[in-house]
Amino acid sequence: MIDHSEQVAEGALLLTVNQRLARHHLSRYSRWQLQQGRQWWETPAILPFRAWLRTLHDAALAAGLSERTLLPDLLQQKLWRQCIEDDAHLELLDKDAATVAARSAWEMSCAWQCANPEDDYLSHDQYTWQRWCHSYTDALEAQSRIDEASLADHLCEVLSQPAAAPLLPDTVIFEGFLELPPQLLQFTRMLSEAGVNVQLAQRQPRAQVLSREYVDDEQEILSIANHMRAELEHDVEQSLGLVVSDLQQRRASVMRAFDRVFFPGMSPEQIRQQGRPYDLSLGTPLRDTAVVSAALSLIRLSLGSIQGSELSAVLLSPYTEASASEARRREQLDRRLRDERVRSLTLEQFRNRLYAGSRLREPVEQLLQRTRFSSVTLSEWARRFSDSLSLLGWPGKSIDTEEYQAVSAWMECLDDMQLLDDGESVNVSDALRLIQRLARDRIFQLETPSTPIQIMGRLESHGIDFDCLWVAGLDTEQWPPTGSPSPFVSIDSQKAQGVPVASATARLALAEREFRLWGSQAPLLIASHARARDGKSLDVASVPDFEASAASLAAAAERLQRLENLPPLIDPATVLQASLRLEAIVDDHGPALPEGSEVRGGARLFEDQALCPFRAFALHRLAIRPLEEAGLGLDPRQHGILLHSALEQFWQTVGSHAALLALSDEQRLQELERVIDAVVEEYQVPDSLRRLETIRLKGLLDEWLVQCEMPRQAFEVVSLEQRQSIEHGGVVMNVMLDRIDRIGEALVVIDYKTGTSSRINTWADQRIVNPQLPLYVLTNDEIEGAGFAQVARHQCTFKGVASDSSLLPKVKTSVTRSRGGQATDRPLENWSDWRAHWREALDGVASEVRQGLATVTPMKTACLHCDLKSLCRIDEQAVVPELDSEDGMEVSS
Repeated sequence: MIDHSEQVAEGALLLTVNQRLARHHLSRYSRWQLQQGRQWWETPAILPFRAWLRTLHDAALAAGLSERTLLPDLLQQKLWRQCIEDDAHLELLDKDAATVAARSAWEMSCAWQCANPEDDYLSHDQYTWQRWCHSYTDALEAQSRIDEASLADHLCEVLSQPAAAPLLPDTVIFEGFLELPPQLLQFTRMLSEAGVNVQLAQRQPRAQVLSREYVDDEQEILSIANHMRAELEHDVEQSLGLVVSDLQQRRASVMRAFDRVFFPGMSPEQIRQQGRPYDLSLGTPLRDTAVVSAALSLIRLSLGSIQGSELSAVLLSPYTEASASEARRREQLDRRLRDERVRSLTLEQFRNRLYAGSRLREPVEQLLQRTRFSSVTLSEWARRFSDSLSLLGWPGKSIDTEEYQAVSAWMECLDDMQLLDDGESVNVSDALRLIQRLARDRIFQLETPSTPIQIMGRLESHGIDFDCLWVAGLDTEQWPPTGSPSPFVSIDSQKAQGVPVASATARLALAEREFRLWGSQAPLLIASHARARDGKSLDVASVPDFEASAASLAAAAERLQRLENLPPLIDPATVLQASLRLEAIVDDHGPALPEGSEVRGGARLFEDQALCPFRAFALHRLAIRPLEEAGLGLDPRQHGILLHSALEQFWQTVGSHAALLALSDEQRLQELERVIDAVVEEYQVPDSLRRLETIRLKGLLDEWLVQCEMPRQAFEVVSLEQRQSIEHGGVVMNVMLDRIDRIGEALVVIDYKTGTSSRINTWADQRIVNPQLPLYVLTNDEIEGAGFAQVARHQCTFKGVASDSSLLPKVKTSVTRSRGGQATDRPLENWSDWRAHWREALDGVASEVRQGLATVTPMKTACLHCDLKSLCRIDEQAVVPELDSEDGMEVSS
């Protein structure tokens, strides 16, 4: 291992390839100074190469050696985008992606000094990029600016002057560089010519290499975490490293694996409070942190409206005013909005929905009273964003360290908006897009105290010394790493200059140098790979061989012995489950109900009890129900409500078959339009869906009236949407009857159905599904028919049974026994038989309800759309054979 501390103490400048390596050497330098017995020392000259270039340029500006200022990174991005937007020769679908790709190609061309040949044929992409580059460099010249990519070239010119000698150190050490691109080589030559002692740290691989194979990627990371935990338990002072080549894509899964091994059975919040002994080098986009995500949602609400799940995020956010004291009431409001399928809310609508006494009401009122500008400067937008968040109480009063750091990073995003302000006005949409992009592009890396375990990507690992280093993913699919040459620069030029991603040969050479570098960073290098991935067999990658030094062999011997004796990875949950002795008990009854008890759920209670006793008990006795989710359009329940309400208002006006026939086609359609307009307004159908829903309802209802209502014999509507409390078998429930018609001396009950799955075959079974109409029939002896009105496009019809088949079209009088043996043995040849059977069958279901029967014995179809499977664990049991389908029934008149 190479320690430059003594040279740095003597005045040498140590330049590292990245910030992580600079922190590593700063920490090592501090330990070295303490070992020398010193209690204080000057700040050492240890910093990343790019940071030193910026410092050197600042010094050159101050000394009057340069007149060109460095363009900040954000303004570089803005200038590239402006050059692309000003190109009148083409239209791009994604200007942000084009900006990133074009800038990346520019940085590569500067570092590797490769350019498109002027006398050669260029592709359309290359020609376009050349045009953008000319615009970009012309803009830099006009502003007397220099960018980060060409800073080294500019400094080569500036520092070649004799007057620049005082700015240069005596010795410069480059550490952690796998290779020096031509631009950097040119810069080092300039330093040497200026009299600077330039040293390139040379590392020799001396580690003992151990190869390990695992079943898959998950088992690989879990096993490494298990090994690291054992090592840490042996000696907490040691330094351990893990390199995961695709860490950016696997960050979450790697973190879960280590959490599972180091903190079994603990929640992420508990782990965060306790503190992890490992640190991941790659951060996450700032916008993905909870506190900044909440800020963006609140800004969208303050500016206009928020959509879908953001409603819940705002209401349940812990980062708003009185979030803790009003948590329960906000949860109830969230449930209510979900039940109403609210898809979006403006700020004013949000205010109107707030419950009385909400401490959010006053700040929302203040936001509504503010003057709204269509366009202001970015600095003004940044101020307004900050003020809006403060009014709403963001980020709360008690945030932890991680949230505090995220808030600080958010403030930097607002500062960036002011940096990008060029004095021109920006509309609200563009300002919102900008702050969202800034929060997306800023990578948030939690600053934590030094940890004994570092988990890194490839580039972050270079040059850092460890007591033991693991490298995961060394299979032929991931090693050598793949590359993607820039399409904007000639591939021949890239290959000629040695750009690693331009050829397989260059990538292989770079990968071998990288592995040798890892071999110099620890006495023991453990290279592992998965045997298979996504069902595909993998081979171990070929890596360079090198001889381990005697010191490395001695240092690794004890560690290898512990590895051999390491017990296999054991899942604590599996161990606990294996050690438990479970006793099975029968617990299939809840508390019994006294006679006359009222149970919520209406006729659906009897339907659920017939389908599955446990389902009925969970839904109606325990009141368990899932959270509703608003979809993109209206859901089936909303379609049904609108249809029921429209037909109710239509028949309130028309009232009878004779009045219906008296309407002309034009009058009938006008009446339908009137009632449809009324219901879409009453139920606040979103404006974007109103016209579509009006057209749908008008066509559907007119088809129903013409095909099914007008051909009927004379009838009079005597009741609409009648809510009634009924009692059956000692159970009291409230039911809603869509409609009752009088036909002669007989009454017929009708229930509207907007789907086509409602079947009457179970009315003849011992367990009746769809029991609402049979329940109501038993309350009134005058009722002689019951039927579903199936109001479905091109499938409008009546389904039901009656004492006389002429009461309703296509309604029958009897049903034969089903082949599956599920139907009653009672003959059903007349209306009296039907009533007697329904009374007997529903008495049996009512008895189960009163007894509290809650067995998990569903019909097979009951589980298809059930949300309670995780509660009843039906998948762990055998399912009761399904009751007969309608295909097994014979219907006769």
